Amino acid sequence: MRVYLGADHAGFERKNEIIEHLKAAGHETVDC
Repeated sequence: MRVYLGADHAGFERKNEIIEHLKAAGHETVDC
């Protein structure tokens, strides 16, 4: 599954944690 993610400055670190988790689960991520 392709998942698009975006965040403001306050959520930047959390977004990267979520991206790592999704990639480990085999998903494709797109950072918007």
